[in-house]
Amino acid sequence: MRELTTPLPAAPELLEPEDAGRREAIRRKAALAVAARADDAQDCARLLEMLGLRTPGEGRSEVA
Repeated sequence: MRELTTPLPAAPELLEPEDAGRREAIRRKAALAVAARADDAQDCARLLEMLGLRTPGEGRSEVA
């Protein structure tokens, strides 16, 4: 059983290093889903930032 006083690892730390390509594909798919549902570009950018898929102040990408 896991020691309850130790914090859980962040999700990227749970994936194996060779899963980096898979992780990037999942992030891209998530960003595309957000972009498809956003009302406008500003809404899309805000949602991507909230989800950690885009850093604040980051320039326009092919997804957003």
